[in-house]
Formats: sequence, structure tokens, C-alpha cells
Amino acid sequence: LSLDQNIETEVHLLKKSLLTQVGVQEYSKTSEWINPSASFILPCVFCMECNESRDIDLCVLPLPDEEQEMKWLCDGCGVPYDPNYIERRLVDIIDQKLVRYQFQDLRCKKTKRIATRALSRQSDCSERLQLDITGKEMISQLLVLRNLAKFYELGWLLETIEGALKSFKTK
Repeated sequence: LSLDQNIETEVHLLKKSLLTQVGVQEYSKTSEWINPSASFILPCVFCMECNESRDIDLCVLPLPDEEQEMKWLCDGCGVPYDPNYIERRLVDIIDQKLVRYQFQDLRCKKTKRIATRALSRQSDCSERLQLDITGKEMISQLLVLRNLAKFYELGWLLETIEGALKSFKTK
């Protein structure tokens, strides 16, 4: 989806004018739109009926069917995706994310080079070391998936997430 080229210039000028009226520079960080709701996109979900592959944002509510049950439907043919398949994929993704988190390298905050000395708190240039994926980021991703698991009643996924969350220190 994109903006119609016939009105693109007008929309850009209108946006610029509105930002000026509220005292925000056009290319500042505050002028960028950020989606306020959580999002989790599951890539390459295959439909067993029409063999199409699509990326699904699991945080967008699917339409309920006649029995008021929420189901993810294929955009191509309208057949519901297998929830067990989606749950299996999500558990695999969590396992991969946790392994990536556990085995990540420490990097120099300044140079972004991987630390070569074991058990050191500082890099060779005396700068602090940092993680690529922080514990806070990992926990926030797990919390989004936990909410999905509760909403869609995905027991195996919920059990996996609860176990992973217990391994993080909580303050």
C-alpha cells in the first residue's frame, strides 16, 4: 500500500504545515509515527488448502466465525490456518530467540566490536560492554507472546513462555 501519486505532494505539504503549527521540525524523531500497539509477525505461514505463503501479524484480531471462535484465516482462500501449526512455529521461534539471547556476544559500546577478553567488564578501549539483545527487550517480546498465548488459549506456548520468564530476574 502506498499513497496515491496524484496527491502525494499535497499530503507532504499538509504534513509539513501541521508539524510547523505544533512546533515540531519535519525530520525530528518526534515527527515519526510509531504504532502504539504491540505487533508480532509470524513469517511464511503456509495455507494447506491453496499453498500460499503469507506473513501474519498475530496481534491483529482475526474475524470470529459463526461459533464466535477466533481463527486466523488465509487471505487467499478463507480457510482457517491450523492453530497447532502456528503454536508449534511460535514455540520454535521462542526457543531460537532464547538460544540467540543466551549465546550472544558482548560488544564494545563505542566501537561495536566483539569483546575478546573473558570476564571483562570493559573493552580494550576502556568502554563499557553491552549486549545486542538486552534482557528488557527479551522480556517484552516474551510478554507479547504470553498475551497471545492466553488470548488464543495456546497451552504449550504459554507453558514455554512462563518457563522462560522464570529464568529472568525480576525486580
